[in-house]
Amino acid sequence: MFENYRKYAKGILCPICKKPMEIDDIDYNFDGCQDEYWGCSECSTSAFVKVRYSRIVSSKIVDTNGLDITPR
Repeated sequence: MFENYRKYAKGILCPICKKPMEIDDIDYNFDGCQDEYWGCSECSTSAFVKVRYSRIVSSKIVDTNGLDITPR
């Protein structure tokens, strides 16, 4: 889903309603390591993205019911 970080960093679309998701929080652990929390204001879907040295190492998408809907 987030293969190219530079393309993704401009914003991501909600997989449920296809509206742009908004960045909610960014945690910086050290230079080159950050965790990003995204949220959709339309349908309350959330996404968690781990970025390490400009590469996405994992991502997780959760719907409004708390179910993991991350594409595999």
